[in-house]
Amino acid sequence: MDYAIRRSLRGMLKQLDRRFLKTLLVTLVVMGTVLRFGIAVWDNPTGHLFSDPARHWDNAVNFFRPGLMGGCDPILYQVYLFLVIAVSRGNALVIGTLTGLLSAAMPWIYYRAAREFGLGKNWAMTYWVLMAWLPSFFSIYRYFMMETVLLPMIGLGLWMTARALRKNDLSAFWIMTFVWILAILTKAQAIPIAAVCWSYALRPLASKPQAVVTSFLAFAILLIPNAIRSHAILGYSAPLGSSYIARIMHESGAIRTEFNLNTGHWGYSSPSCYIMPMEPLNHWRIERGTKDVSHQVQINLAHGRRDWEAALAEVNRSLREWWWNLFENIVLFFFAPSWPDTDMGCLSGWLNYYSRWLWAPLFCQVLVGNAEIFLRRRFPLVPVATSLMLLVLIFQNSITMEGRYRKPVEPLLILNALMLWATPRRSANSKLETELTNNHSASI
Repeated sequence: MDYAIRRSLRGMLKQLDRRFLKTLLVTLVVMGTVLRFGIAVWDNPTGHLFSDPARHWDNAVNFFRPGLMGGCDPILYQVYLFLVIAVSRGNALVIGTLTGLLSAAMPWIYYRAAREFGLGKNWAMTYWVLMAWLPSFFSIYRYFMMETVLLPMIGLGLWMTARALRKNDLSAFWIMTFVWILAILTKAQAIPIAAVCWSYALRPLASKPQAVVTSFLAFAILLIPNAIRSHAILGYSAPLGSSYIARIMHESGAIRTEFNLNTGHWGYSSPSCYIMPMEPLNHWRIERGTKDVSHQVQINLAHGRRDWEAALAEVNRSLREWWWNLFENIVLFFFAPSWPDTDMGCLSGWLNYYSRWLWAPLFCQVLVGNAEIFLRRRFPLVPVATSLMLLVLIFQNSITMEGRYRKPVEPLLILNALMLWATPRRSANSKLETELTNNHSASI
């Protein structure tokens, strides 16, 4: 009798714990959603028109009369911001409201992706809470930056990928492909994640040739408009945007690069030249940030790529410089604050600046955990996509790294970590992932 009472009490306490956890998670999600929306409306991006945000605003306002950066930047964010301005008629409150809605929806999109991948509801709700409350994911919505659209596009791509794996039909595969193409058109940084997701969704399809052909055809068709537009502006086609400016800046070793074009003069510098990424532990900064040196570049857009290629050849780095730039980029990737959303003059920026120390330990833990899975010849999609994206970003040496460039992999990193910590219920997705990993269990 006493045993039955104790057992009943334990069951009641367990039920109360579950209800309390659910209530807490729901409360945090609601509060986080309201906070995200409120910040974007109250401190909306129209109040921060400087440097890159001003450039994006100018690209959108002059969408049909594009300047140099209108041709160099990827196209989809320009289209998005052009539509926002058109719908709002430039009204700051409406722009803030639309930005707030996008900011509020972004964590929910990742929650749906986590559930579709088979993560348990409480773990997925925890993911939603983290995506809603971490400063890296809401402070950026105070500015006009490509990451504000790239983050939800990557989340939507993950969601549609998991859906395609579950449904295993061509229509779901095509929807997933279309979403990933849009993500790539927002910023080419999405390519490694998109490639992994596309290959995993393709593998179980019976109609592989048809899926491959239609995917590449859709990609080619969607590249055409910006290929034509960029050629008209730059004298050469750059359907995913042009990287010449960033590459020349990186390889020149100068703190500032002055581009003297036949159509005007532009000066550029990386935010990474002006920060101390290890602050307050150390006051080290990258080498070019300690020298007041500028580099002059002469470009005639009528010559197409010729002058750009010549400018790149002129700043060709020595082997020693190449390795030193790589070392600097690795340090910047792990520790640099994101810019411009670490403005120390506001609370969200201050929180974002100091919360950056969370990422390096999480990167290392996830890479070690994933390595253990791979050594057992198990290759689930999320760990593979996360590991590949991390390695690409850590070891890229074409442009100067910025803390902001971590953002596309940060949601994947958190999802990957939760999958390592959790024990998801086996579901249809678990079965599908098992089939995708050479008949080895894909649950982690």
